[in-house]
Amino acid sequence: MSSVQKIILFKKNTPVSVIEEVAKEIEAKSGKVVSSTSKTVKTITYSVDSNAIGVAAIANITSEKSEHIEEVQDDAIVTTQ
Repeated sequence: MSSVQKIILFKKNTPVSVIEEVAKEIEAKSGKVVSSTSKTVKTITYSVDSNAIGVAAIANITSEKSEHIEEVQDDAIVTTQ
């Protein structure tokens, strides 16, 4: 089964405890945290099965924590010329 990979960008004033809580919730919903940063830029990169249940479960988590989230975007390769 294919998976979807996303990046959650948190607002600068988000406590590390909130980022850790979101990471645990993602894993509890069968997602996989690929990486996480909390020093200068606060992010979580995660992957989840592309089925509707997996994607909806993570979307629910991000909507519950929306006051701390700046944006959610697709993880993709960026190139420059």
